[in-house]
Amino acid sequence: VDAMTRSLAVSYGSKGIRANSVAPGRIRTETVDAWIDSADDPAERQRDLDTGPPLGRMGGPAEIGDVVAFLLSERASYLTGQSIAVDGGWTAQFGTPPPIT
Repeated sequence: VDAMTRSLAVSYGSKGIRANSVAPGRIRTETVDAWIDSADDPAERQRDLDTGPPLGRMGGPAEIGDVVAFLLSERASYLTGQSIAVDGGWTAQFGTPPPIT
């Protein structure tokens, strides 16, 4: 996704088209809540999830939406070719994980 984002930014920038991507970290969703609740000790599972990122908590869907809204706004008019990690500092602390493929 990172390489595609950069390639699109280079290919279409001269046409005024910006290309950016969002790389979410651990995000609290209904599915994640169900997974936490299914644990033998849900509180322990929640603590484990919260101890990973430097901010000490999981993010919420609205926090991802806020970044997307910013990228779509005129305030991001000079931003292109970027993959924005919205992960509570996980990437800053541990680096980018290797590709899964």
